[in-house]
Amino acid sequence: MVSEYYNNSKINIYIPEKFRIYIQERPFKEFTGQMLTQYDRVYRHLYRGGVVLVNGNWEKIKLLYRYIVRKQNDISRGKRSKSNLRFDSDQVNHLLYRFALFAQKDTILTEPPQYIPYLFNFVGEIEVESKKDECYYIPLYEFMKIKESLKKQYNVNALNERLISHYTVLPPASQKIYTLFRSVLETLQPSIPHELSVLDMGCGSGVLTFITVFVLKDRLKTIHVTDILPEALGSCKYNIDQLNEKNTINTKKISVLNSGDLFTPVDRKNKYDCILFNPPWTVKSKWSKENKATSDYEFRVLNSFLRDAATFLSTHGIILLFYSDHSGKDVMDTVEKLIKKYSYIIKSRFQEKIRAKRKSKKWEKCFIIILNKNI
Repeated sequence: MVSEYYNNSKINIYIPEKFRIYIQERPFKEFTGQMLTQYDRVYRHLYRGGVVLVNGNWEKIKLLYRYIVRKQNDISRGKRSKSNLRFDSDQVNHLLYRFALFAQKDTILTEPPQYIPYLFNFVGEIEVESKKDECYYIPLYEFMKIKESLKKQYNVNALNERLISHYTVLPPASQKIYTLFRSVLETLQPSIPHELSVLDMGCGSGVLTFITVFVLKDRLKTIHVTDILPEALGSCKYNIDQLNEKNTINTKKISVLNSGDLFTPVDRKNKYDCILFNPPWTVKSKWSKENKATSDYEFRVLNSFLRDAATFLSTHGIILLFYSDHSGKDVMDTVEKLIKKYSYIIKSRFQEKIRAKRKSKKWEKCFIIILNKNI
């Protein structure tokens, strides 16, 4: 098990959890100043399985990085280095995760510094006070992927805005679902009391949150948002900043909680008039860190949510549950059985037919099911 920290004789460098698997029990070397021009020396250390930490001029670091990428691509295509170094596929595949920089808060510590808002969230970490000012490890490859993903904007017709999404977070691309959700809110609006308190469970990039604030306006008191992925909260906070600059919605009504599994980050004293939940729709894949935002093996996520949600609902609170027959028509029968098992009543349902993204299935139905507690 690799340590959470690397000590570089001056400071401790925190290693984010998602990168530890690539660097465990491997030798570290730091390269700075003129050492950044020693391309072959840097590459040899990486190729042998070592970890490289670079610091200094940003342009020189980028040139060195491009050289490393070219060499890595040569190896991936089956070419051998002129030296007699032993070829290790794992070392080569993970090589770019072992070429890293120092970062602090939202900034890469180069000359000049490179900045991305909410960078610590974007590397998969929860922002906690104890790590607030620590330096941490970030592969340049990861930084570039994050930077590139933030350039892509997704148009959301129901909001008439464009949003971003970290590359590990499901993008806000389901136009018909968001239009349906807006229509549902507008239908419910006359019966919605003022001072409404909402929880967006599994907020992703924040699209449902923003539509809620946009539609309900003065009727909304506050909306709390959380997600299992810190990267999702980073995306949501990034989008909040963008919408705030445009004055599209009243972002002061949005409170971003920490990340965690379902209700873990939520104060148990809180009671919500409405809980939004758009769970994973794929039920046949086993859970892994890579698919935890898209797969709900054996309905474990939905089970847990329905079991605990009633505790956080106000007396007459409702749940807006999103679901799809993506994994087969029988799926909705199971969903309804779970709803009944946990003593909820289906108040109403809305549906929309959307084009499936699989060759084996042309269309699928998406549902918004409104639930009440059985009291």
